Amino acid sequence: MGFDMTVGELAERYKYWWYLGHLLGIDPRLVHDLKNNEEAGRVDDMRAAVTAPPEPVSVTLVAATRDKAIANYPNDLAELPERTTFTAVAAAPITDTE
Repeated sequence: MGFDMTVGELAERYKYWWYLGHLLGIDPRLVHDLKNNEEAGRVDDMRAAVTAPPEPVSVTLVAATRDKAIANYPNDLAELPERTTFTAVAAAPITDTE
């Protein structure tokens, strides 16, 4: 990207990725204490050693999803409903339909 991160910034970035891994259910032993790209590269090498390449249909699906997202941006943001719509739904009372 044309700029370097400090050691501290890079460590913070890996803490963030650890947290995302935690939310996704990734075994913390795989990502705990990663602090730089070299350490992350070793974990990625282990992952690559046991992971098969994606199926062709997966590649097609990802490409189509990406292309659709790119084609619609930023117009898709204009199609979001008004905040009041969400508030009204959230505030609607729950009734028993039986």
